[in-house]
Amino acid sequence: MVLEGWIDEGGHPVVMLHKSINFTEDFDTFDELVGEKVIYFGKVTISDGETSAILTGRLDTTYLPPYTYSSVRIMGEAGKTYYVEAEYEGKKVSATTTIPSKAVFDSLAVESIPEKPGFFRLTGYLTDGNAGSGYYVVFYRYKGGKQYWNSLHGVASGLAADASGVIRMPIYKNMSGTSLVENDSISTRFFQLGDTLDVKIAAVDDVSYRFWDNFSSLTISSTVPFLPVNENLFTNVSGGRGYWCGYGSSTYRIIPESDTVLRWEE
Repeated sequence: MVLEGWIDEGGHPVVMLHKSINFTEDFDTFDELVGEKVIYFGKVTISDGETSAILTGRLDTTYLPPYTYSSVRIMGEAGKTYYVEAEYEGKKVSATTTIPSKAVFDSLAVESIPEKPGFFRLTGYLTDGNAGSGYYVVFYRYKGGKQYWNSLHGVASGLAADASGVIRMPIYKNMSGTSLVENDSISTRFFQLGDTLDVKIAAVDDVSYRFWDNFSSLTISSTVPFLPVNENLFTNVSGGRGYWCGYGSSTYRIIPESDTVLRWEE
């Protein structure tokens, strides 16, 4: 069983359950894949040590997989630890995560790309407030979307900070998400001028960082024909695969229109 889930500071938990997919398996349609692999009737329980809640499952085609479990009884708080347990057909998986203090960008910079007219580089800058021991992940989504995609290798630790404690984080499209997001161009890793983007910077604990760092590295490796991927993806889920992450996050809606000009939208 694969568990994918997270809880943001100030947000409710989101969990998705599905069965693993073997490389040798073949499906005629996406609907066939979803019908066979998505787990619709699992029991998912979350606890913060004080409050415990059984999550409610519902069809939600804005996510992939298109079925999520959540509950308004649990809301993420910085400094708290959250335990998740999922059961299905006699199998049980579990995981624990902690939400660190919220991360914030000091600034976001836009730089047009002369060789790719109409596209731009997006870079975030943040100050590591953890004396070099912080861990961070960047996500993005287009306006109107609900699910965030992790930026291509959008991970950093406090060790990447410069002498003044500032971390530079380039923000690219995710290779695995570009074909699934409307208006994306598969041929480029860059965003288009005029796109309306929600960018999320999240502080994570060391275990969550290890998952996203490994996921990003394997994503890049899998695009190189002569560099085969021969290792399992790191997981913090006991008894299964996947991830359960707490995010101390801040989000920014931006509409880049020209170099160094960001129009913020509340």
